[in-house]
Amino acid sequence: MLDFSSIPDDILLEIFAYLPAQDILRSRRVCRRILAVTNERFVWDRVLWRTDAPLPNDIRPLHTPVTDLEKALARAERMDKIWSGKHIPMPRVIQHTKAFDSNTECRGTMNPYVIFATTGAMHGGGERSRYTWYDLGNLQKPVFEYRAPKRLVHGQAHCFDIVDDNLAYVMCVSWVVRSKAIESGHPHQLLVNNLLSF
Repeated sequence: MLDFSSIPDDILLEIFAYLPAQDILRSRRVCRRILAVTNERFVWDRVLWRTDAPLPNDIRPLHTPVTDLEKALARAERMDKIWSGKHIPMPRVIQHTKAFDSNTECRGTMNPYVIFATTGAMHGGGERSRYTWYDLGNLQKPVFEYRAPKRLVHGQAHCFDIVDDNLAYVMCVSWVVRSKAIESGHPHQLLVNNLLSF
């Protein structure tokens, strides 16, 4: 009769290499043998190559310690689950040009940032758009903010190339927004090109 102790370690390594990072970490509590198998670099390298979750840019597969790789992969999976699930009222954007409607926000999925696109009144009675980037871990303090130089008029498209911080290339197609619409959060139509390059 086949039991767990008769399964060779090579087979266990292959099995764990196909599990999500969070499941691997949870399974370590079962026994010392699983703990030893899941500490192997082979498992985490395979998980790294399979993942679609957003990872930090400083992850280097051959040089990043296994413990750092575990933490980064588990955090990336949690973030991907939270920010790309069905509860997000917009399609996922993955490094290609895509048009979509958004009431107030646009979330990137390849990097841990969220972008809010809003329109508000400026001095002189006009309106202008504002794009604000926040780290997902801290929505209180913006990482970067860009204000459009003038109001957006119906039928006109304005491209704002964020050159200073190399964050994104955003085209906003909008219309004249009256003050009541500003207060209620009037929707914009955004065309995003390579939004996730930052």
